[in-house]
Amino acid sequence: MGKRKNKPKLRINEETMMFNSADFGHVLKNVEIEIRAGRTYVNGRAVEPIYRAVASGYEGTRKFKRDAQIPITKDGINVFQDNGYWIREYESLYVVDTNSVMRKGRRVSCTVALKVIKSNEKEDSTDYDVDLMIRMVFYQIRLNLVEPEKRGIYEFMHTMLLPSDIQIGLITDHDVMNHEKYNSAILPIYDDFYLPKNVKLIYASSDRGASSNIFSKLIRICDKKSTDLIQEHKAKIESVIGA
Repeated sequence: MGKRKNKPKLRINEETMMFNSADFGHVLKNVEIEIRAGRTYVNGRAVEPIYRAVASGYEGTRKFKRDAQIPITKDGINVFQDNGYWIREYESLYVVDTNSVMRKGRRVSCTVALKVIKSNEKEDSTDYDVDLMIRMVFYQIRLNLVEPEKRGIYEFMHTMLLPSDIQIGLITDHDVMNHEKYNSAILPIYDDFYLPKNVKLIYASSDRGASSNIFSKLIRICDKKSTDLIQEHKAKIESVIGA
């Protein structure tokens, strides 16, 4: 018998929206959403969503598996076919990834941040380079503290002192199910720190099976550099914690 071939995954895009409950005043049932002439209607009523995002992925055995998810501000945009969207939407784009290892009951985490730079000045070009911005190593003795990925994002933003007058995209592979709450300043990203209004999280999976969209390519580059940093500091980590 020959080897059984895996069926190709049917790739789909899924749009999510979040609304302010005060706009309705009651719990909605049997919700119908329609977009007409650039306006969003919920059960026939024009309402402006407070957050919108488009995710790319495929239907898994039980649920929709996301490869990438990016906030959007306009209707009819397929950000995964239009690779130039991120160049037009964000004046600065960064990738942040944190990897961790356990050593004698302590978690050692390494965070790497890259800046994505447009390498071709032509308006319609999507060529880019990456520039290493920061590398951090930190230790956690109490493992019940906040996830190291959140601390990595927090430390990066405070170290870099990002400007507040331009739109900034931050690609991460962490906690996609809460991105709408972080991006809408409903949940703090770390301790009592909320994302500034001009900074939006973009999700991308670093898994090998993820699609070849630009966001997944970038997070894989950052993930490798973060893993390399752990190996580079292995001797120092052992000396700090004790062999």
